[in-house]
Amino acid sequence: MNIRKTVHQYQSGLSFIEIMVVLMIIGLFLGIAVPKFMGAGEKAKITTTKSSLRAIQTALDNFKLDHGRYPAKIEYLVKKPTDDEKIAKKWLSPYLTKEETPTDAWDNEFVYKIPGENGKPYDLYSRGDVDAETEQKISVWDN
Repeated sequence: MNIRKTVHQYQSGLSFIEIMVVLMIIGLFLGIAVPKFMGAGEKAKITTTKSSLRAIQTALDNFKLDHGRYPAKIEYLVKKPTDDEKIAKKWLSPYLTKEETPTDAWDNEFVYKIPGENGKPYDLYSRGDVDAETEQKISVWDN
């Protein structure tokens, strides 16, 4: 009877090799899955910024339909201009739903220049993550 208890005590639980195999399988899954999800946040910010650029582009086009020209400042899309009486008289409501100047997904203001380069009526772009090692330029014309 004494021998059976001793043999049974050694058979319960997992061996060191079995634990190592399970840890290696978990490590393999993590090695495959984690790199695929690492860039997902950055891609989401780029997609959000592109969507914002399209919304601003639509607002700029609507402004031009109402006033015959693009605004001198992007702020004119959200606030009635105080320094341009001609525009202020025709300005009925905000062209964008936000009450503040729009920002990109990194919370930086968009760059708006009028007239634009290369024959474009304006330039509208985000500098992307300004803290990143490589500079990004996400333009409304690249969409």
